[in-house]
Amino acid sequence: MAELTGAARGAIQALNGLARETLAARYGEVVRLMTGDAERALELRRIRGFLSYRSTHMDLARRLHDAIEAYGDGRHFDIYLDAHDRELGDLREQLAREIERRPVFVIACTADYADSLESISAFEFAHANERRLGGACEFAPIVFAEPPADVWRIVEPLVRLRTTEDADFRDEGFTDMLRTILGSVSAT
Repeated sequence: MAELTGAARGAIQALNGLARETLAARYGEVVRLMTGDAERALELRRIRGFLSYRSTHMDLARRLHDAIEAYGDGRHFDIYLDAHDRELGDLREQLAREIERRPVFVIACTADYADSLESISAFEFAHANERRLGGACEFAPIVFAEPPADVWRIVEPLVRLRTTEDADFRDEGFTDMLRTILGSVSAT
């Protein structure tokens, strides 16, 4: 792929995207025909993810959440954001349950992410990392700033995107990261 021209790489990426969309549409049609439920067909092929962030960056997390969920007209991702989907009861228990239910763990890496062992983001990270090590979840770190060293040591080899906090999440790097997730994670 490295020997190809930029135009050739762009064409291959466009064809890959078209192939994924066609396959998803065919899969959805089969599910719809088998179940008679178009909404269930849409729900079955959406990849469920958990967005972890430091609470000091709530606005950034909301923008990132909205951008991921909007990708492909909202057909591909169902991302949990605790600001939207919080229930009554023990917060850590609820977060652990949501992390368990989702095969993708999106990390909004900032300089203060998981910087305190008592922080919610440190709890989420530790719980998801256990699942990742067991092969039950995939990390999708988005680096806005390098997080503390203990977190960075784990996520640095997995980084797919580096950006800034004022990003609009419409650039090619962001959409390439989402396409990679779509191609590597089953919608369960």
